[in-house]
Amino acid sequence: MTDLKQTVLSKITEKDVVTLAKQLISVPSVNPPGKLEEISSFLSCQLRDMGFKVKTVSKEAGKPNVIATTKGTGPALLFQGHMDTAPVTETERSSWTVYPFAGVVQDGKIYGRGAVDMKGGIAAILTAAKAILEADAELQRDLMLAFYVDEEAGMMEAGSMFVVSSGHLDRVTSAMMPEPSNMQVRYVFKGRTIYEIAVTGKTAHTSSPEIGTNAIVKMARVIGALEDLRLKFEPHKWLGSCTVSATGIEGGMPGTNPSVPDFCRALVEVRMVPGQTVDGVKREIENAIEELRAQDHDLNTVVKVLHRRGASETSRESEIFQVLWASAKDVLGKDPELFTGGGAASDLHWLLEKGVPCVEIGPGPRNMAHKPNEFAEIRNLVELSKIYALVALKICCPETR
Repeated sequence: MTDLKQTVLSKITEKDVVTLAKQLISVPSVNPPGKLEEISSFLSCQLRDMGFKVKTVSKEAGKPNVIATTKGTGPALLFQGHMDTAPVTETERSSWTVYPFAGVVQDGKIYGRGAVDMKGGIAAILTAAKAILEADAELQRDLMLAFYVDEEAGMMEAGSMFVVSSGHLDRVTSAMMPEPSNMQVRYVFKGRTIYEIAVTGKTAHTSSPEIGTNAIVKMARVIGALEDLRLKFEPHKWLGSCTVSATGIEGGMPGTNPSVPDFCRALVEVRMVPGQTVDGVKREIENAIEELRAQDHDLNTVVKVLHRRGASETSRESEIFQVLWASAKDVLGKDPELFTGGGAASDLHWLLEKGVPCVEIGPGPRNMAHKPNEFAEIRNLVELSKIYALVALKICCPETR
């Protein structure tokens, strides 16, 4: 191991990672409501103190994304994360045994909302970056950090989607983020596309429903057919199967209005695997509805794509995958495992869509995300920080490989 690597790794301590994680957890950034000025300001100050050039960019008021860079001219390696967390509902609060926004440390774990998803991971990124800059490493590629709003809201339109589409990350040639993964390496990602299905009926007074066409009843048949729909796909070795879920429905007049509903709208979410396409799945949904229409000529529907994110896969021969794998092996003392199962989409999608190779590795336990007494394993956070530091050094300072 080179002297520079040893110097950087020696600067990464459990105390520093835990202190940052506690500070981040202590700044509530729940979404909804998703107002993140305070956490954005905290991260901006931390990054400026480290020596980064920092800017914030917003699509919506109260939702500033943070972008930091070392130099700002050439190709860049990006570490990214989302600042928002799942909310703590009143019902959930009664199940917590610690205050959710204190960052309580017990038995090798740090507890709090966002501990594992993903303020612990952000603390690991910051600690790694600080160690590299303090070591005066001569970076041949820029090191960029980006922290987004709006991930937990699902659409990401004010966060990663906006930042990437606005050109702020055009210099990025590879990227990583710390979604909870139990220290497994993730290089393939399910898509998450939301289809809107609208059914039009014919209104009538509920005293004579037979002269109307009830859109809600029609929609019930459509949803039933979609529940039985078997989409065409090859199960993925690591991601498993595609899934279809009806996630929302609305129709009819408000209150107790005595009218047969002439409109009903439903949302259907499809988690796709590589090999499927957004438009291909849309055609399969429309074909299933056409089969119903052959039996019910009064069925009038329109299918639209409301939110589009296809499945993505980074080559295992890519530089970022190879460097991450080797760095994880250096720190863990053994080959890491590949991420299996799980259909969660990723903020990396917008970069992947542009052809940027992206990978993830994050702390555990991943099944504690969004749950009462959420925690992260402190050992994982320290390991992650060292892995991130090695990845940054090997890519931005190739002579350290």
